Amino acid sequence: MYLEGVPITFVDTAGLRDTNDKIEAMGIERSWSEISRADVVLHLKDPLNKDREIDEKIFKHLSPACILLTVFNKSDLLVHVPDSSETTIYISAKTGNGLKVLTNCLLNIAGWQPAQETPWLARQRHIDALNAASNHLCIASTHAMQNDRVLDLFAEELRLAHEQLGSITGQMTPDELLGEIFSRFCIGK
Repeated sequence: MYLEGVPITFVDTAGLRDTNDKIEAMGIERSWSEISRADVVLHLKDPLNKDREIDEKIFKHLSPACILLTVFNKSDLLVHVPDSSETTIYISAKTGNGLKVLTNCLLNIAGWQPAQETPWLARQRHIDALNAASNHLCIASTHAMQNDRVLDLFAEELRLAHEQLGSITGQMTPDELLGEIFSRFCIGK
């Protein structure tokens, strides 16, 4: 999912508990594998359940660089909701309380910094492609003002602008598509 334009991959794992069920045990083993590879683990807990045994197991599976966020859901059931911290967040899926705090915490971990002059994130390659597309469109506009005397030049500038935008969106140009077809298939005479 995207949070403020930042791509974040969430993996919803099976509940972590001891079981004799082979299928459930396989799901739990996959959960431990995902936890060991994660950059951030959101440990979702019930604030009324004080089970610490599973917490210790999670700590043992974390990579050294992993950040553990303990997220207590159902905070709407508490008489007094403690303040959230950098590692402990109280939310209520029912009321939505605390979700913005959780979102901001994840964005902070991802290194996102809101900037007033740039409302979106872009790679330098994307900015260069946008500048090139803008230049091609300006040239096309100049050609368009010459009526139909240079329509082939106008069309070429539009094609080049489209190609630059396609390099951002991942769309293939007709030349790339033909190249892909001829490189993968043997086309006889």
